[in-house]
Amino acid sequence: MEVRNILLAEFRPAFPYQAIELFAVGSTVNGCGSYNSDMDLCLCIPMGPENLYSSERM
Repeated sequence: MEVRNILLAEFRPAFPYQAIELFAVGSTVNGCGSYNSDMDLCLCIPMGPENLYSSERM
């Protein structure tokens, strides 16, 4: 999943103090998709009290 790694590397500088993760989900993971299928991704950003409004500062 080279695309996932490239995208995660692009997202990380926007969240320098948070342990973000990018997960592949859907048919890519469960094996129902084909080589030409799209890839569903879920970007997980920790939302502790100190980070609750950080997206508003972007």
